Formats: sequence, structure tokens, C-alpha cells
Amino acid sequence: MLTFYKMPNLSSFMPLGRLVAFVSVLTAACSGADSGTPPATPSRLGIVTEPGQTAGSGVPLAPQPVVQVLDASGAPFAARGLLVTASLASGGGTLEGTTGIRTDQAGRAAFTDLALRGVVGPRTLRFSSSG
Repeated sequence: MLTFYKMPNLSSFMPLGRLVAFVSVLTAACSGADSGTPPATPSRLGIVTEPGQTAGSGVPLAPQPVVQVLDASGAPFAARGLLVTASLASGGGTLEGTTGIRTDQAGRAAFTDLALRGVVGPRTLRFSSSG
């Protein structure tokens, strides 16, 4: 919300110090919590560290994936405690290890022991979180 103030006695010049103080008050009033901009909320997940492109059956992926919670504009969002789940979206076989990780204070979920088991072939991992 933008509010304009009418200065009394505009026919005389205002000392620079008073003008700076007035502008500071106006700027603070315009940048307050009632700015009309909704607060950021968690919106989606992004990959910070992609899992290894090749893997042996039953061997932990190297590197392990790291997933970040993002807001609607794609900026990192600090959302501690959200459960991020890894699953196989395509390709068959099984995904082993700890498939559910909670985000840290920065909104990141760092997997530590994910491994694929099955015959040779392409796989697609999916990372999801409800809420």
C-alpha cells in the first residue's frame, strides 16, 4: 500500500536532514508487511545433486541425490522437516536404501544410501513430497 503525505508549508525549502528523514519514514511505510506481495510458500522440488548416471545392481549411487524445496519462483525455500520420498518412475527393478528423507533447516533432503537392483537398463527416479 502506497501512501502519499502532503508536506506543510511547501513554499519554503526543507533542510536536507529533515527531507532524508521524511523519505526514510515514507520508504519504511511502503515496504511494510502490508506490501500486497504474498509470502513465499513451498511449491516444488529441484535437484541440487543428480544421482550417478551409471550404477551397478545393489551398489549405492555415487553421487547420492540431493533435493531442494523451492518456492513458486524457483528460489530455495527453507522448509525443515518435509518428507521427501524417492521412487522408481520407470525402468523396472527395485530402489533400495532409505527412500524417505526429511529436509534439513535449509530445505534440502540429502539421500545417503539409494541403490538400484535389477537388470541393465535405463531408470527414472521420482522425488516427491506431499503438502
